[in-house]
Amino acid sequence: MFVYTGGRVPEHLRLHITHARVDESVTEIDDEAFARCHRLLDVDCHNGVERVNERAFYLCRSLRRANLPGVTFIDQSAFGYCSRLMDVKFSSRLETIETWAFDECEI
Repeated sequence: MFVYTGGRVPEHLRLHITHARVDESVTEIDDEAFARCHRLLDVDCHNGVERVNERAFYLCRSLRRANLPGVTFIDQSAFGYCSRLMDVKFSSRLETIETWAFDECEI
């Protein structure tokens, strides 16, 4: 289990991460934070994560599940080309989904 504490996932870890949990200190997932983490299967956020920024999970081709209970804003291409993404959980707090946020996804 990889615990995300902000910034971008280091290159040397991108091919190894399969499960991610967002640390309680994080309120937004940075631009391209998990981009090209090709083995990432699922990500769990806590209620305090409000934003998923541009291309945060771009090209995470194995990503199947994202739990985003507190997210209010999903930026453009945040989940672009996550071709296996089938299960995304939001709350009623979600206000904005930008263009191509889920481009080329199964959902």
